[in-house]
Amino acid sequence: MAKLSLNQAYEYARECHRRGALDEAVGVARQILSIDSKHWEALGLMGSIAGQRGRDEIALKHFKTAVKIQPGSPVIQLNLGEAYRRLGQTKAAISAFKRAISLQPQNDRAHNNLGVAFREMNDLKSATKHFRMAVERAPSNIDNQANLANALLEDGVSEEACTLFGRLALLAPSNAEIRLKHGTALLSQGDRAAAKVALLESIQLDPGLSRGHDMLASIIQQEGNVELAIRHYQTAINLDPAFARAHSNLGNAYITCGLLDDAVSCFVRALELDPSLALTHDLLLYWLNYSSKV
Repeated sequence: MAKLSLNQAYEYARECHRRGALDEAVGVARQILSIDSKHWEALGLMGSIAGQRGRDEIALKHFKTAVKIQPGSPVIQLNLGEAYRRLGQTKAAISAFKRAISLQPQNDRAHNNLGVAFREMNDLKSATKHFRMAVERAPSNIDNQANLANALLEDGVSEEACTLFGRLALLAPSNAEIRLKHGTALLSQGDRAAAKVALLESIQLDPGLSRGHDMLASIIQQEGNVELAIRHYQTAINLDPAFARAHSNLGNAYITCGLLDDAVSCFVRALELDPSLALTHDLLLYWLNYSSKV
């Protein structure tokens, strides 16, 4: 350190950070701050490393201090917003992301993260707006495109979402999650055959994708192959025992086979996991009432 200027030391700390030598990077950043307590870039680096280590409260503290020193840095404002969002302080995160955008309107990451925050607030219109802006600024960024497609799908704009997921499936052919979402979008468009293909591809890419097995099972059940559907529902539950919807769907399949006791058990378990499943509640009451009369 004695032979380096503060800027040179900071660049060395950044290089340590890039190659994963986090302890060394923190050590150098601390030495910098012991000489210049207002070195906002070193504070920002400390915040980034704390965030990587899951110490979000500490990260937030460093970013807030850095912002007070250098409020005109879009990077620090962006990192501050991310720290707020990880801590569940979404409104504060939105304010920080907006400041980052006002300082650097072409920053696709700031628009994308603002979109994520709006989505968490269930403001899908605002989320879609900023995801579009992120895609416009970085058309080749797959994450930005995926976030836009997800927001469109959640907002009921299934045709455009379907087109985007189809494009993403070509850009990222090994991404099982994108295949799953493409299948979801196709199903919402009523294209059951194409949805089935996409869902099969999703679980081929990732056999542990419980939602893929559940959605595929629902299509297979509609086709009349209840035995195969049951196997996929059971696989979904084995992969994720807390998957309430899969328990409920398995119960429906058991009813088709006349396995009433098994169906009731599935409905009870589904409601234990998610009491908000109104349809499952109604089905359980109906079949309990039916069984009492048989």
